[in-house]
Amino acid sequence: MTRTPAGEDTTETPRSSTPPSNGAPDSLGARLFDNTTLSFLDVIIRKGGTTLVFVLLVRLLEPSDIAAIGIGSGYLLAIGFLDVAPIRALLRDYPHVARDQRRRDQLLSGLLGFWLAQAAVMFIACGLLDALVLAKFELDGLSLLFWAMTADYVVLTLQDWIRIVFYADFRQGTATRISFLINFARLLVYLLLLVDPSLELYSWLLIGTSVCMALWWSVAFQRHYHLRLRIARSAAEELWTSLRSYGLWDHFNRMATDVLFLVDTVVLSAFGLLALLDSYTIAIKFASMLFLIPIQLHFALQLALANVGGELGRQRAINGFLKLTAVISVMQLLFVIVLGDWALRLLFGTDLKPEVFTFTLIITGGVTIMNIAWPLVSVINNLCDLRLAFFRAFLPATVLGLLQYVLFADRYGTLGVAWANVTGYLTLAVALAWFVGRQYPFRLDRRLVTRRELVILRRLWRQRFQRAGA
Repeated sequence: MTRTPAGEDTTETPRSSTPPSNGAPDSLGARLFDNTTLSFLDVIIRKGGTTLVFVLLVRLLEPSDIAAIGIGSGYLLAIGFLDVAPIRALLRDYPHVARDQRRRDQLLSGLLGFWLAQAAVMFIACGLLDALVLAKFELDGLSLLFWAMTADYVVLTLQDWIRIVFYADFRQGTATRISFLINFARLLVYLLLLVDPSLELYSWLLIGTSVCMALWWSVAFQRHYHLRLRIARSAAEELWTSLRSYGLWDHFNRMATDVLFLVDTVVLSAFGLLALLDSYTIAIKFASMLFLIPIQLHFALQLALANVGGELGRQRAINGFLKLTAVISVMQLLFVIVLGDWALRLLFGTDLKPEVFTFTLIITGGVTIMNIAWPLVSVINNLCDLRLAFFRAFLPATVLGLLQYVLFADRYGTLGVAWANVTGYLTLAVALAWFVGRQYPFRLDRRLVTRRELVILRRLWRQRFQRAGA
């Protein structure tokens, strides 16, 4: 992307926004490999920073404070329902807008305006939840904490908004460097908790670092893309089309999976099962880390399906990612079975209640099932009708999953809620497999690794190391 001295836009394609003109699959594969590797590193940095902060909180704060964090995280799901982000369609559509800077500026301007309106609605919803629901728990610091969590969530939606542009433009390296600097700075700030270990200080630090993070990402984005705000009816129409055809239904489908993972603390608090809520919160935070690699592979497959040409190429990509995701998911499960108790005590202290590992092991079983199914979500997002997927797969599975959470909590208490993660995600995985089988049937390659996949992997690693050496 360049600019003339007079400030007029050119239509030159960004340096790394599209595959080479020859369409060489090796070149695209190498770019996807680099993008996915750097994106995974980005997630590790961000999730690692969040985990270290949570470890610090568990070691410094009272159990009631950790329970408050669990309750706040659960009710934050209601704020997440408002995160309707049509920009995620860029994973599918970016190659079509990257070549025309004016059109891209119009689209991004519309998306920015949409985000601002959405942020305002989120803060209004936060105030209503605080006044009408959270006040009933009478937990010290919960109100301020929830406002801080909402502010952090709003900024994270802006961060994700910007990161998707970098990712779809094959500039993930830039986003990863920014993430490293931001998370390192946040960790330094949170060390103030060593001086005053209180939930109130954590809440104010969360608000302050969120504001600084929003400014940092905004400046970095403007520096690389020189966005010029443009108000155009065509952009509004394109935004509405993107929202109606993709963004809205992608949002509903994502929220279905989020409900199954985040609603358990809400169910526990609704049934008054607060005695082990701090232990359950630790378990679910630990298990959530196991989503990292499979979700990044899910995004990579979605980007690959948007760029690869031909039915044979799509079939090979789907099979390759399915097998890779399944192997990694099972390896993660085995790690938790063998070393999970040791890892929990290493992170959160040796005085953990024994229920923490029990909850973690059970929840990990559900996470593993969902992880194996993530490539099916990629197939649905790119090659199927998202609206149909919501009504025939995501919505029915979520309703059944919620019923399981309620019934299991009523009969078996906190342990039953942990098991509902397994049955709920199994229900969703079966629904996804059934829907893809009906809408986009593909031949499943049962070989663990094909000769072609081995050749591609070797070539990608060789190219990666050659570029690193250069």
